[in-house]
Amino acid sequence: MRASPVLDFVHNRGIIHRALKPSNLMRRQSDGSLVLTGFGIFREIGNQVMRSQHQNFQTGTKESAVYIAPSQDLGQAQFNSEIYSLGMVCIQALTGRTVESLSNLREKDNQESFWHKETEANPKLIEILDRMVDADSKQRYQSVRSVLSNLADWETGSVE
Repeated sequence: MRASPVLDFVHNRGIIHRALKPSNLMRRQSDGSLVLTGFGIFREIGNQVMRSQHQNFQTGTKESAVYIAPSQDLGQAQFNSEIYSLGMVCIQALTGRTVESLSNLREKDNQESFWHKETEANPKLIEILDRMVDADSKQRYQSVRSVLSNLADWETGSVE
């Protein structure tokens, strides 16, 4: 969840990363802060050019697909698509699941039932993560700031 403020910073500047996954989160050695790398804007430009020429152009790997929100899969990247991605990164970190097993479970549309049993995380944190990875973009958090607010409430005990 330490990536949340970084993502909030990027979103506040009107930028959608489009490729949020563990390999694009680096820890700066000098001060230990997180750095977001691998911005997918160039890939999106290529996709738009290919679509305008009526060509099919798929980029990314199976690893990347696990972290992509269903709406982004359909070419509709939104700020809350990255909240989905960050939620999947957190779920992977909590459960220790491999990308392959996360991918298989996502394909079965069975996220909730698989990971709740594999972690001893606080139920409120589980609730926050569930909302982050909701397949319905309208039910998902709409901003990183909302996620941070709920996390702060949980950490301070304002919410049970």
